[in-house]
Parts: sequence; C-alpha cells; structure tokens
Amino acid sequence: MSQELDYRSMRILPVSLLLLMLIIPLLNISMLIVMVAFSETGLESIAAGSGFSTVYFICEFSNIVVSIISLVCLYRLNDISRYYNYAWITLIFEMISELIRQIVSSLTRLHSDSLAANIISTVFDMLPKLLVMAGVAALLNGLVEMCHEMNGYVTDSEVVRVRNLNKAWYVTEIIRIIIWFVLYVNMYIMVSSQTAVYGVFQGIVQITAVLSIILIIAHIIISIFIFLNIWRVFRNFYLYRYNRRI
Repeated sequence: MSQELDYRSMRILPVSLLLLMLIIPLLNISMLIVMVAFSETGLESIAAGSGFSTVYFICEFSNIVVSIISLVCLYRLNDISRYYNYAWITLIFEMISELIRQIVSSLTRLHSDSLAANIISTVFDMLPKLLVMAGVAALLNGLVEMCHEMNGYVTDSEVVRVRNLNKAWYVTEIIRIIIWFVLYVNMYIMVSSQTAVYGVFQGIVQITAVLSIILIIAHIIISIFIFLNIWRVFRNFYLYRYNRRI
C-alpha cells in the first residue's frame, strides 16, 4: 500500500468515470437517432441526422478528454490496489482501440456498399465498449480490495453491495453490446439489400432499438450507483487511513 494518498485524484476519479459512463449512452442515442433519421426520407430527416452526427462527434471528443483524466487519476492511485493498475492498462487499450476504430471506419467508408466491410467496422465499434466495461469492473474489484483492508471499519454489506453491482454491470453491458451489434448489422443489411426482406429486418431493428433504449436506461442507473459507491468507499478509505495516521 502507498504511504501517501492522492486525495485530489480520489475526488476527481469518481466524477470522471461517471462522465465516461454517461457519454457512452449519449453516443448510442445519437447513433440511434442518426440511423432512424437516415432510414426516412426528406430534407428534415437529413438535417436531423446531420445535427445528431455533430452531437456524436462532440461526444467522441468528450469521451477522449474524460478518458485521459481518468487515466491520470488511476495512475496516481495504482499503488492503493493492483486492480487500479489493471483498470489503467485497460483504459490505455481502450484509447488505442478507439484510434483503430476511427481508422477502420474511415477505410470502410470507401466501401460503404459492402456488407462485410460494415460488419467488420461494427466489430471494431464494439471493442472500445468492451474495454470500458472491463476497466470499470477492474475498478470495482479494487473497491472490494479496499473494503477488505478496512476490515472492521466498513460492514460486510458494503463488500456484498459492490460485488453485486459489479455483476449487474457485467451482465447489463454484455447484453447491451450484443443488442447494439445486432442493431448495427441489421441496419447494414437493410441498407445493402433494398429487397422484400427489408420489412423483416425493419421489424428486427425496431425491436432491438426498443431493447437498446431500455438497456441504456439500465446503464445510466447502474453508472450512478457505481459513482456513489466509488465516492463512498474512497471517502471511507481516506478517513480510515487518516484515523490510523497511515
């Protein structure tokens, strides 16, 4: 354990992670509206799609900024728990995968009519989301380790709560990523086919879109609970170390 706590990082990290987790559904909502807008016809739908495309790119830029802030905080706190080092490494790979995703997306735009190229692009779209999921899960494991160090200072229910929250985060994110993958693929099939099966795939897109919205709401709720738990455990850990004069 580190003999000195970077309390500033302990105050900033919960907020930066909350912003990181909340930007993800904003990206999803923007993309969902763009999909719906461009599936319709008329100048208004094109204008709406272009407007939300701008929002999407703003969210992407914000995602990079918040990721960097989180990385700096995790780097300064990685002596508290080995899991914070794991979370730091995972978010480093998330930023690398985001760069690769941008490159792949640019290349697939040259072959926008190719279904295979669009599906490959979708796979790379999912990779940063998986890494964020893993990074947050590693941080929650770090909270459990901190609670174990504070044995007697925090109740066992605190550990159980964080562990259950971690499980809920894993399950929600995996299902959400799978649903978004299905949504993307079906949208690309609709665009590329333009045949009688369009109606069938349109129905699948509508169902997956509704499920996506439900999972986005679940994601936001769980993200807020994660923020509250990180904030509470960090506060208790600081008081624990202060009272013991560590």
